[in-house]
Amino acid sequence: SPNGTAARETVIPMQTANISRSTPSNHRKTWRIWSGACFAVELLAVFAQPLLALINYAAGSQLYSYILLVPFVSAFDPARDLASKSRRWFNGHFLL
Repeated sequence: SPNGTAARETVIPMQTANISRSTPSNHRKTWRIWSGACFAVELLAVFAQPLLALINYAAGSQLYSYILLVPFVSAFDPARDLASKSRRWFNGHFLL
């Protein structure tokens, strides 16, 4: 009957046990953080010589000295977003 199909309910199982143990998603998150950090270190190692040459050139030039500020300006926006989303943990203090 048409009314019989409307009466069915979807049951979603819930976990009621202690959730503090390590889950695969936590392991995946930790793996992602470590792999990203290793990639950043390898990238810096590969481009260390050209980056140091650029830093030396920018430090000696008034025209290109803004290049030294790019990493700090790039880090400002994610840190601001993190601080605004986590006000209860950071209590409104800026994270940078």
